[in-house]
Amino acid sequence: MVFTIGFFCFKIKNVVFRSIPEIASRSIEVETGGIDVSIDVQASELSRLESNKDVKVFRRQASRINFLCFNCKKAPFDNIKVRQAINMAINKEAIFNVVYQGVGSIASAPMSSVVWSFNDKLAPHEYNIEKAKALLAEAGYPNGLEITISCDQNQERLDTAEMAQAQLSEIGVKVNIETLERGAFIDKVIGGNLEMFGLGWTSDTGDPDYSLYASFHSSMHGAGGNMSFYTNKKVDELLQLGRSSTDPEVRKNAYFEAQEIVWEEVPCVFLQCPEEVVVYNANIQGFGVYDDGQLKIEDFYF
Repeated sequence: MVFTIGFFCFKIKNVVFRSIPEIASRSIEVETGGIDVSIDVQASELSRLESNKDVKVFRRQASRINFLCFNCKKAPFDNIKVRQAINMAINKEAIFNVVYQGVGSIASAPMSSVVWSFNDKLAPHEYNIEKAKALLAEAGYPNGLEITISCDQNQERLDTAEMAQAQLSEIGVKVNIETLERGAFIDKVIGGNLEMFGLGWTSDTGDPDYSLYASFHSSMHGAGGNMSFYTNKKVDELLQLGRSSTDPEVRKNAYFEAQEIVWEEVPCVFLQCPEEVVVYNANIQGFGVYDDGQLKIEDFYF
């Protein structure tokens, strides 16, 4: 039997959506039969889930990037050398292997490699403790400084903050970690009230305008998506050109150059580009996911 709602014909009569804030609990619910599909599965759970014959795991490279974001309008992160020093002292490879279990890829640009006009020519950010110390001294902090990294309850972000805390101690940066309820966390991010924080951004459209304009154009500070409150006039011009031009080559060149500048000025410590991971009941047939990550629920059946 097929059930029609709007433009969609569903093969399943009832679909119930449940909000399960605790990420680890979602996949356990699928394994125990409490739910049939769970999104946003953590990398640390993949090995267990892939060995369970009662569930199936869908994986593909996502249009998302995860990062530690600086608030560029607040001292000391209004100083590019401080941002560069901290970026240089954070071991992305270690975080990728420990927190993300080697799933996805280490970020090599300010957006995911699956987004059109991804700049694959950028030099990797160097991990160098001594150079990081020198940069901090040049910025006016020869004896280090104290900062706060804020997170919501996402375990991967908390684990990342803890690893960054240990790594940054090597250059004399004392890191305090603050955990906030999700709603309060987002309110403070949008309000520009945090110093440094863990988050991510997804390009739902697969176009660099969605990846870069919202994240780095100065007109988008706060609620618009520019959570780092980053401002660079040249980047603004390039992103506006990419948005307004109908010539693919002009757009590509503009986005390539914008990525070069953002990569150099590090409004964020770009960490990892994850995979989309969905775990589902092995009895579900017709499983699929749209390019924007939405589930093709209308095709599911048992």
